[in-house]
Amino acid sequence: MALTAALRRIYYGWWVAASLTVVLVFSHGTTYYLISVMLPHLIDEFGWSRTAVSGLASLFLITLALLSPPVGHLCDRWGARKIMLVSAPFMAIALLMLSTIQSLWQLYATYFLLSLAATGMHTVPVGTTITRWFVTHRGTAMGLAMSGMSLGGFLVAPIAGFLNDSVGWRITYGIIGVAAALVLVPLILLVVKSGPAPAHPSSLEETTRSPVELSPARNLLRHPAFWLVTISFALISTSFVGTLTHFVAFLKDSGMSSVTASGMLGIVAGMGAIGKVLSGYLSDRISRLWVAGATAVFQALGLLVVMASQAPLALWVFAVLFGVALGFAPVVRPLVLGDFFGSAAFGTNYGWMIMVTFLGSAVGPPFAGYIYDTTGSYTVAFTVFIAAYAASVACLLLGRRLRPT
Repeated sequence: MALTAALRRIYYGWWVAASLTVVLVFSHGTTYYLISVMLPHLIDEFGWSRTAVSGLASLFLITLALLSPPVGHLCDRWGARKIMLVSAPFMAIALLMLSTIQSLWQLYATYFLLSLAATGMHTVPVGTTITRWFVTHRGTAMGLAMSGMSLGGFLVAPIAGFLNDSVGWRITYGIIGVAAALVLVPLILLVVKSGPAPAHPSSLEETTRSPVELSPARNLLRHPAFWLVTISFALISTSFVGTLTHFVAFLKDSGMSSVTASGMLGIVAGMGAIGKVLSGYLSDRISRLWVAGATAVFQALGLLVVMASQAPLALWVFAVLFGVALGFAPVVRPLVLGDFFGSAAFGTNYGWMIMVTFLGSAVGPPFAGYIYDTTGSYTVAFTVFIAAYAASVACLLLGRRLRPT
């Protein structure tokens, strides 16, 4: 009885945030991180190039980008829970279909369906839901929920790597598809709510609003601060998406086994989960732009380390620097947007930011794949990514000066 009473006293928004963590484990882990694990196996079986297979990451990002504004609008209009509840069964179906593909066009067509479903359970619905449930502890709650993206890699990558070597990649896709159906549908149906009941506004931690509220149709896309901050996040995303998509293949080229390389990717993703929680905590206490800038600096340093050496110590340094910083951007991105432009029509506003950011980041994987296919090395690609991190910091600094007041 005492335990039940204590659980009831917990603000329900925290239960929502925890459930959204699990949602992102599937929606991000089975789309983004699973590509890196499956890439070597698909190449070995079908003989496709790294450019062709790594294009799946770009397909996912482009789909996510183009659909984010309408998904955000639907979240504002109907509530994010309904969007997620419709998307979950289609994700399970797409994963099961991937276990049957026989050609490159089938791979892309099925992955497009998976990307459609994932968009309905990804950063825009999750960020919109957290923004509606929290004000005072919004950064911490956003960090908790967004940690699911990294936990998706921490759990999915090593599990998929083990299953691939044990039962093959086709059965692996099937197992993950069944798991998605059994976990996501009941979780979203029973736990997730789009926001506090309108009749009880006191359920929110505060009633304060951001000082600036811009209509997305008229003002948001015209404001230079929006473009500078969004371009900064796009450059960061381009670099880490391009790096991680090829990370397992990069390590295998250095002589590492598939299982060990997949496990290292999982460790990097696990560090990202720590980074998301840490960045959320820090974002409630210091400038969120400083946290965003730290993302670029630490990822660039990590990339420099792993380019210089793939020795165990170097890989662990990379995992800590790159992995922890990997968790910062998804958390501070919606927080900075809310700080700059307010919470009115947040879903729609965030949809526009995600569209621009992910369209840019879709360049990363095929660019790195092309560089490798052309030169036989990732050195040029990784060097360009480091330059992009430097440019992202410059955009953040300028965006800070042009912030609306």
